[in-house]
Amino acid sequence: MTLSRRQMLGRLVAVAGAGAVTSVGACRRGVPGECAELAGARIRWIVPNAPGAGYDAETRLLEPYLERRLGADIVVDNQPGAGEITGARAIASAQPDGRTLGTIGVPGLLVATLLGNSEAPDVSRDFTVLGRISRSWHVWAAGQKSPLRSIDEVIARSATRPMAFAIDEAGSASLVGIAETAALLGIGVDLIDGFAGTRSACLAALRGDVDLVCFNYDTIRDLIASGDLLPLLQVSTAPVAPDKVLKGVKPADIPVEQPTSFELVVNARAARVLGIAIPRSILLRADRVID
Repeated sequence: MTLSRRQMLGRLVAVAGAGAVTSVGACRRGVPGECAELAGARIRWIVPNAPGAGYDAETRLLEPYLERRLGADIVVDNQPGAGEITGARAIASAQPDGRTLGTIGVPGLLVATLLGNSEAPDVSRDFTVLGRISRSWHVWAAGQKSPLRSIDEVIARSATRPMAFAIDEAGSASLVGIAETAALLGIGVDLIDGFAGTRSACLAALRGDVDLVCFNYDTIRDLIASGDLLPLLQVSTAPVAPDKVLKGVKPADIPVEQPTSFELVVNARAARVLGIAIPRSILLRADRVID
């Protein structure tokens, strides 16, 4: 798939945050934390990615705490496909009884809608958004052997031809990051989709089949730390992480470091929301308690 900068800029008129937990239906609003309608019920939590990919990790981290809070049994149901649209449609079409939750990628669904995909659910109409569970900080990166060593070189090279990006799905959040940033920088891009996941797209960059990739930093952090990918641009208002590789330091030149001090911070407010009782002994040892 190839989209010009003008086409993408004209179509991307709205962009929302990253993954959000969604559901249709609600619990009664009585005593804080109570949800009598769901106590003892089985809840299906749909994830639009394969196990271990996308929002699967966040979902499984939340699962035991939400089970405890609701008194329900949560079963994670992975439904990947069609740029996360398959899973999103399953959530949107579920019975509005509060027994189907899900995790969706808002930017990807918005892109699919703006590009005229009639199969994509409408984020503002088809879901009850409960909250945001993560935010994506994207990084443009080139393969280790790429002649492109800085974003200035990317801009200069784009004057002669569009920059080729590998993306894993046509409706992914990466497409939003590429299109918006390229438009701001005045860079023409060719978006090459069809890769089977982030790793496959990154391998294309390592082989030199494409010029660049753009993914969430945490997703490709290990490839950057190993030196396989060279970060050229952080798409954010501030450094996405304190890692030295993002400051241009070669991984081989980074010494092994160990922490010299530790701080215990307890988020008591979040613990109450999740129904977790923090022992008093831990609260007394904490350097800081968020209440």
